[in-house]
Amino acid sequence: MTVQGTEPTWSEADLAQAIRDHLRLQVIATGHVAPHGAVHVTDHAVMASVGEPSLFNRATALSFGQPDVALSEVERFFGDLPHSLWLDLDDVTDEADDVLRQRGYVALPNQHGMALAPVELDAGAADAALHAELLTEPSDAAAVADVAATGYGTGVEDRLFLEDLARAVLRHARPWDHGAIYGVREKGVLVSTGVLLCTKDVAGLTGLATVPRARDRHLASAVTARALSDARALGMRAAVTLATPDSEPAMRRLGFRTLVDYRVYRQASA
Repeated sequence: MTVQGTEPTWSEADLAQAIRDHLRLQVIATGHVAPHGAVHVTDHAVMASVGEPSLFNRATALSFGQPDVALSEVERFFGDLPHSLWLDLDDVTDEADDVLRQRGYVALPNQHGMALAPVELDAGAADAALHAELLTEPSDAAAVADVAATGYGTGVEDRLFLEDLARAVLRHARPWDHGAIYGVREKGVLVSTGVLLCTKDVAGLTGLATVPRARDRHLASAVTARALSDARALGMRAAVTLATPDSEPAMRRLGFRTLVDYRVYRQASA
């Protein structure tokens, strides 16, 4: 089966590789909007908000062709800060698993991550998309961070990171080819948001969040539909989002399916 987008159609293998490349570039790009120097990125696409346990204390899209080299760099970077590794399942060989266990990591039972792509990148649910707006004012950055922090239950460091990221995207800052933030307001107050980050031919949808009082009203669907519609208009050939077992059902209802699987490891002592 192939995934349809703008012509030409990609094969499954090509799309999966494009998604891997996109996630790596997105992590590196995110590191360029570090608040107060708190976020850093290495050649192995490691991202963290250091100083306290954080939503971003993880190595994502980790290059794992040489496990010892990659892990040495990760451990130098994180130090004693608790962190997790999201490793492409194709890279987790028996040898790599042995190295991980020797270095004090354990695979989290019944826990994995997924890179999801929509079955077809088209205009989507046009009626739903009408309820979401494109945000254009940097002054909305704090409100965007508030929605995400409330939705995810993140800490102070994460909220600062999210506000800086939102402000950079609202200013259309590089290194993204295109960045956009969408939101739904109720009585003038943002209650649901999502961020679109594009690299090359792939659009990444991240930071989808809705405040608790506004949930179960399909607002995230509206944000997603609007973002995917604009991604298609920009010429993006595919869209991707990261998911966990908790968020997977909702993303599947929005038309996404798994393209890349990740195994999640955590420090045994963390």
